[in-house]
Amino acid sequence: MNRVSFIFTPYLAARMLGFASAAALFSALIAQYVFGHPPCILCLYERVPYALFLILFILLRNRNHSLLFTLSSLVFALSTCLAFYHYGIEQLWWDPTTTCKVDLNGTTLEELEQAVLSKPLADCRQVTWSFLGSSMAFWNTLLSFILTLYSMATLRRLKI
Repeated sequence: MNRVSFIFTPYLAARMLGFASAAALFSALIAQYVFGHPPCILCLYERVPYALFLILFILLRNRNHSLLFTLSSLVFALSTCLAFYHYGIEQLWWDPTTTCKVDLNGTTLEELEQAVLSKPLADCRQVTWSFLGSSMAFWNTLLSFILTLYSMATLRRLKI
């Protein structure tokens, strides 16, 4: 076995995907709770595939590698699409859904309070933090795409 094929062994690949998923969730929580960057509704949705993979990893890590990498390929492909959709909203390529818009309308204090409590924490169109000039939605798109390719390559190695 050469050095490159070693990274596609089910044992190592599953753990690397698990580490990447845990790191993505951990960094999102650190950004939210330590650095005070409020997430929008899409940011919250983008956490779900990583949590879902961790659940799959716990349930299937030593049982059915083919099923684990098939499902992880699908989960990370969904994550890629969701993150790219979010990035497109930030770049104003398309209009966000109604759940992404923060519009506060009300005439009384009670109506404003209800509007604030029923809306997401942040507007999906606004970048609250960027790294190397790109938003976290961009980096999440890239990470999800890489994890999709890695899952698919590992699955392909299992089938050969």
